Amino acid sequence: LSYVPLIAPSTSLHRLPHLVSVADSFIYVVLRMETTGSSGKGFVNNKLPDIIARIRKHTSVRLAAGFGVATHVHFDAVVEAGTDGVFIGSRIVSLIRESPAGQVPQVVENLC
Repeated sequence: LSYVPLIAPSTSLHRLPHLVSVADSFIYVVLRMETTGSSGKGFVNNKLPDIIARIRKHTSVRLAAGFGVATHVHFDAVVEAGTDGVFIGSRIVSLIRESPAGQVPQVVENLC
């Protein structure tokens, strides 16, 4: 069991050191200030590289990001920003719901 802090775009510089100090497995970097799930617009956060760099100054714990990653372009942008992992859970759930029976494994594999 591990405590996984969430760091959002709105997390203050004052609070950041405390959040990273309690992380022992990874930190969840929230990509946008909305509910989770892949909306059509995706995460679109041009400040993500700066956010990742700011967090990295305080910790070497792995960083995984999510909230709105719906396409390969989104995935690549999150990885290029310097994260160690990307959450695409809601997108996979949507694909499973939309896929014909028997095609789910192939559809999910195509996303990955």
